[in-house]
Amino acid sequence: MRRRSVWLPLAALAIAPAAAADDSGFYLGAGVGIADTGDHSQLGVADLPLLTGKTHDNDTSWGVAVGYRFNRNIAIELGYLDLGEITSEVTDATGATDARAAVGFSAEGFTLAMIGTFPIGKWEPYLRAGVLFSETALAFSGSSSAGDFSTRITDENGDALYGIGVRYGLSEHLQLYLDTTYFMEVGEPDTGRSDYLNTSFGASWRF
Repeated sequence: MRRRSVWLPLAALAIAPAAAADDSGFYLGAGVGIADTGDHSQLGVADLPLLTGKTHDNDTSWGVAVGYRFNRNIAIELGYLDLGEITSEVTDATGATDARAAVGFSAEGFTLAMIGTFPIGKWEPYLRAGVLFSETALAFSGSSSAGDFSTRITDENGDALYGIGVRYGLSEHLQLYLDTTYFMEVGEPDTGRSDYLNTSFGASWRF
């Protein structure tokens, strides 16, 4: 397991002036979206050169979060995020065997982030910086003339996240949001590693 230096963005956002108490308080949020890896994924089966196939590089994501607003500009947020699964159907590239396999790489875990908000009327553009404490898993199963085979490997990691989004207030308590967050090099070589661009839509409730 390897921990990266991801705390500098949190420390930078934590420096802010105090504000009126009536802007502080807790909130809850939940959303769904699409996690896209593009061409930035490496599954942990690169040492098997006989395999070739097409990777499906996006999946549905979902997440929930609880946050605390210190004032109208600064909040801290703890969440749980499931980035879905990258899947690939692979075969023997040489054609020498009938080997076929299905490979899946998944990532999920807790997030901790600082949020910097810039309210403009009912709109609240914001920036996010923090860390994803991910659990990644590589599932590998298939068959060949020699028989069936399968394996599953898991790992834990800490990875930087950076995001931007906007909230819109429907009422004093209810807000809708659109969020885009980038996760850097989620995973490890033994399970796989990928950058993620997660775009999500959801709602939050301020207490």
